[in-house]
Amino acid sequence: MADDVILIKAVVIAHCVGRALEEYQTDMLTFATNFTRQDAAILNVVRAYQAALDWGQHIVRRSKLDIPQSVRDVFVLLSQGGWIAPTFPDSLKNYGRLSQYRCAQLSILRDSHCGRYFGTPYA
Repeated sequence: MADDVILIKAVVIAHCVGRALEEYQTDMLTFATNFTRQDAAILNVVRAYQAALDWGQHIVRRSKLDIPQSVRDVFVLLSQGGWIAPTFPDSLKNYGRLSQYRCAQLSILRDSHCGRYFGTPYA
């Protein structure tokens, strides 16, 4: 039987990444100066990150991997348990700052793992 939490979080992540990409790809040349679109993209990345964290906490608890002491520990435990790639926790190091939305900056998106989705038109 499928785990509903995992399925729901996967749908949320896919939706949020799609919305963030849609905002960015509408007009990549003006994205850096259109704050409304930046806000929409960043908010969707934050939502996707939160859904991934919720998914991870669910897996950690269900699989009885260990008790995470921090957000990063959730992803490290998932990596150690074989649920995600070993390099993935390192690629998420900047996302914790994204979850503090008022402090989020485009440079965090550009310099993080998310850069592969958003490209680097600012270089």
